[in-house]
Amino acid sequence: MALKKNVGASGKREYFKPPNIIVPSHPLDPLTPDEVLLAVKICKQLRPGNVFASVSLFEPSKSEVLAFKPGDPFERKVFVVLHDHKRGKTYELVVNISIDEADAKPSPVTPASAHVAKPTEPAKPSALPTTTSLLEREARVVDYEVVGNELTSLKHVPGVQPRLMPHEYDGVEKLLSTHQGFQEALKKRGITDPSKVKADTWSVGYFTPEDDPERRLTRPLFYYKRTEDSEEYNVPIEGLSPLIDLNKLEVIQLDDYRVHVLPPDPTNYKKAYLHSKIPQLLPLKFYQPEGPSFRLDGYHLIWQKWDMRLGFSPREGLIISLINFYDTTIGRSRPIMYRASLSEMVVPYGNPSAPHFRKNAFDVGEDSIGENLNSLQRDCDCIGEAAFLDVHLADGDGDPVTIPNAICVHEEDAGILWKHTDFRTDRPEVRRSRRLVVSTFTTVANYDYGLNWNFYMDGTIEFEACLTGILSAKVVSGSEAASGSFGTTIAENISGTYHQHFFAFRLDMMVDGVNNSVHEVNSETQHPSDLNPHKNAWIARKTQLKTEKEAIRVVNPLNGRYWTIDNPAIHNKWGNTVAYKLEPGENVLPLCHPTAQILKRAPFLEKHLWVTRNEDYAVKYIAGDYPNQSKVEKGGIVSWINEEGEDRSLDNTDLVVWYNFGVHHIPRPEDWPIMPAIRAGFKLRPNGFFDENPCMDVQPPPCNMPDEASIPPAKL
Repeated sequence: MALKKNVGASGKREYFKPPNIIVPSHPLDPLTPDEVLLAVKICKQLRPGNVFASVSLFEPSKSEVLAFKPGDPFERKVFVVLHDHKRGKTYELVVNISIDEADAKPSPVTPASAHVAKPTEPAKPSALPTTTSLLEREARVVDYEVVGNELTSLKHVPGVQPRLMPHEYDGVEKLLSTHQGFQEALKKRGITDPSKVKADTWSVGYFTPEDDPERRLTRPLFYYKRTEDSEEYNVPIEGLSPLIDLNKLEVIQLDDYRVHVLPPDPTNYKKAYLHSKIPQLLPLKFYQPEGPSFRLDGYHLIWQKWDMRLGFSPREGLIISLINFYDTTIGRSRPIMYRASLSEMVVPYGNPSAPHFRKNAFDVGEDSIGENLNSLQRDCDCIGEAAFLDVHLADGDGDPVTIPNAICVHEEDAGILWKHTDFRTDRPEVRRSRRLVVSTFTTVANYDYGLNWNFYMDGTIEFEACLTGILSAKVVSGSEAASGSFGTTIAENISGTYHQHFFAFRLDMMVDGVNNSVHEVNSETQHPSDLNPHKNAWIARKTQLKTEKEAIRVVNPLNGRYWTIDNPAIHNKWGNTVAYKLEPGENVLPLCHPTAQILKRAPFLEKHLWVTRNEDYAVKYIAGDYPNQSKVEKGGIVSWINEEGEDRSLDNTDLVVWYNFGVHHIPRPEDWPIMPAIRAGFKLRPNGFFDENPCMDVQPPPCNMPDEASIPPAKL
């Protein structure tokens, strides 16, 4: 939703600030609307007429952030991706918007020095510069293709295409609404009203040289919306696949592979409850009469013993940083993780017919899940005493956009925390568990994904994906429907294509300090011996993964495999290194052939664990910066690890853990016309991080409270 806007006397749109704009108080705070607007104005001076593919915070280095103390001055930089649709070029800019007014006098820039950015004195967050001074300063360097001075650096990135953008959806639908060949193809399918046809712009991927990213291409998928209240994704239009140049907005060729009549509308899932033949459930309320137990101060979140900062990027969506846990036995907070985010989400489909073989979505790199966040609603998406955060970004024109209530924070009951009953006295000791949930929901065309980070009282961190929405289906008939090849018949003339969802995470670990090591633990049966005469013995063998190439691993649930991130410099009371364990959940590997094109573009899918040295975001995204139309992975984790044959050490160093898990989806009729939520994820659990159970100090529930107890009041 765009910021409230009006038309002034000049005829130009004027943007009004929403109330209570947050002033950044920390280097990792997301951009404010003012900062977005300021960065955009500077970029428009440098590259007029370009499309804004992304406007996000340019994060400071890890060392800078860890050195920051409240009240310290800090720089604010903005990372911008621009697309010149007329020339077919992509540009990256870093805009420094934190220069003091006193330093506003421009320095001359020559082509010879244009590539070198001069250091600047950072400004305090309360003293951001005025828009006018910055624009005047930048006006002197407009003529240069590559600019680098106190304010900006700009570079051309050849041979890439930025993400697909929302305005391109509209452009494709308008183009095809008047295209004669497309209209004739619709008539073959009994469609005479093109306004009821909806187009989703899918990336062409890369299968032949015609898909080369020198051209910005799409092959849309189409759906039919019979009435205003019906669901278009339940009525796919089969076999129609135009190749469209998005920059020129023209149809290059129109492929019509097969003609099927439109399938009938299924049950209207939006109104099915009106015809229910059973009584509806009675209301279930989650009530906290004294308010929530968490405190949210800007983007700083504190709950029980947890302390963290919330962030946002248009590409990754929710980012959680500086995650700490307060250890009461030593009286201080201990770091666990510097930064956690969803780096990529790949959805490869398993039907080989055209155009379905092209369905290999990179939902983070091609679509930007942060751009597609939902505005969450109390008592619908989040129950109880929830708090919400807005996020701010820019649309293709660079206009500031606010997504209200994009991030939700709330508490949930999590069952039993721990319990034991003394059977001799029949006296139980029981404690209830609660979890803090930081959640977002993103909609990528037909699919909806809940992305939840859960924090537990025992020090466990859990990520849970909630997959729902509507299947990307294929129309079938006759022998194809009867055979059920590559999909499941889920409705009349509808096949749910086999597919998989892969979620890849970037976990910048910091277990009790910056330098960590990683180990693999496998449980192994012991052979009969003098030490194992009864043949019942088994051990947990812990092996250090010493280099990046050694740390390329897959899960093995049959022997309980997990991985630990240890701090070799710190030991617990029992002499073991303090550690967190990465505990896999549901997982699979890709079912496509090893030589499939998708595995050249996303080779990280072939393994579940990757670990790299952290060298100031040398690898920002596991699939590379620009996966759209990529022929092979560029700048991702596999090319980094294979770079010049170097095998970097992971011993006692700053490292990033990349974990990739897959959801294997063979559709069922029960998944149609809307899919009940499927949940999957992983956990990070303390593993010798504490000397004993860290949640024994939780007070009993009222039913288990001893009469003589004197419980101190709760404090935030």
